[in-house]
Amino acid sequence: MFIRSRSAVRSIALAIALAAPTLAQPSNSRDSRAGAPSGSESERVVITNDLCSNPALISGPGLFDWDNRNAGTDGLPHAACFFSSSAQIYKDIWAVWTASCDGPVTVETCGLTSLDTKIAVYATYQLPCPPTDPWLLTCADDSCGFQTKVTFTAVAGQNYLIRLGQYNAGAPGGTGQFRITCAASGVPSVCLNGSLCQDPNQSIGYTSSGGFRCADDFTLNASGVVDGVCWWGGYSGDIVADNFSITYYEDISGAPGRPVARFGGSQVSVRRTPTPRIIPVGVQEFGYSACHAPLTLIKGRRYWIEIVNNIGSTWYWETATTGGNFRQDPSPADPYTNSSVITADGGGLAFCLSYTTGCPIDANGDGVIDFLDLNLVLDRYGTACP
Repeated sequence: MFIRSRSAVRSIALAIALAAPTLAQPSNSRDSRAGAPSGSESERVVITNDLCSNPALISGPGLFDWDNRNAGTDGLPHAACFFSSSAQIYKDIWAVWTASCDGPVTVETCGLTSLDTKIAVYATYQLPCPPTDPWLLTCADDSCGFQTKVTFTAVAGQNYLIRLGQYNAGAPGGTGQFRITCAASGVPSVCLNGSLCQDPNQSIGYTSSGGFRCADDFTLNASGVVDGVCWWGGYSGDIVADNFSITYYEDISGAPGRPVARFGGSQVSVRRTPTPRIIPVGVQEFGYSACHAPLTLIKGRRYWIEIVNNIGSTWYWETATTGGNFRQDPSPADPYTNSSVITADGGGLAFCLSYTTGCPIDANGDGVIDFLDLNLVLDRYGTACP
C-alpha cells in the first residue's frame, strides 16, 4: 500500500482543527443582489479565504457573500475544468460546506455577480491542498452567461470543499454572492450511492408518454449489476397515478437496438417525491426511484435506458447537466428507427443508476480502486442502508 507522508498531505480536517476559520452564515437580506447589505456590518461575513488550507466554514442553504479581489491562485488546473482553452480557476477562494441534506446540491453565481466565474467542488476526506484530480467532484464555467452553476450529490453531515474563482487570469477580481440550494426531498434514497448520475439541470423536459418515448445512452467503466434507477420529471396538467416502464437496450449504430430487459407494472415499485423546484416548461419537478430485478451489464459496452410513463396525460422527462445527446421517438415500437437525436443545453436526460461492480471495494464503479472509493465508504459510515 502506498501511504502519503504527513508532510505531503495537508488535510482539510487538519486545516479546520488548527486554523479555525470564521464560520460564515447565509445572508439574510431581502435583497439578493451581489453586494447587497445582509444585516449590519458587524453581522456580515464576507468569504475572502484565498488558501485551500484555510477555508471558510459554511453550512446550510442560502446566499453567501464573497470577495476575491485580493486572492491569489493556489489551486491546480484540472482536465475536467477545461473550458474555452483554460483548465485553471484564477484568484480562487475556498469554503468548506457541511451538507444539511442527502441528494443534489446546487452551487451557483447566476445573477449574483458581474464577474466571469468558475466553480469546482471536491470531496474532503484526506484531501491534499491544493486538491488533485481524484478529489474533484464537479467543475463548471459559463453555465448562465459568464456565471456558473454546478450540481453534485451530497450526503447530509459530510463536508465538501467549494473553490470559487474566475476565468480570466488578468482580471482584477470582484465581489458577489453564491447560492447553495439543497433539494433533499427530491432525491430517492435508492440512488444516493449511484455511481452513474446525470443530475437534473432544471432547464426543460421532453415528452416520454402518450405516443412518445425517450432514451439516453450510458457506458459502464466496470462490469456489474444494475438493480434500480432514479430520475426526474413532471406533468402537464393534473398529476395522476403513474404507470412507468423501464427498458434497457443494446446500442445499434448510435441508437437503441435489441431490448436487454424491460420492467413495468408489478415488476417495478416507483416512489414519487416532489422537489422545491419548477421545470421551466412550467410544471412541478418530481424525483422518482424504482428498484427492479438485478441486471448484469458489461464494461465498455454502450447501453440505452428508456423511461416511459404510460398515462393518458403528458409526462416530461427532465434534462441533465451532463450526458450529451439523447433520442426521442414519436412512434413507440421497437426499434428506434423514427427517433430524433436531441441536444438540450449540452446535456442528456436526468437519471442515476443504482449500480454495483463485480469488485466489492470499487465503491463508485469507475473501474479503479482509489481514494474516491474510500471517501464514499467513509461518507456513508454509520448511516442506515436504504
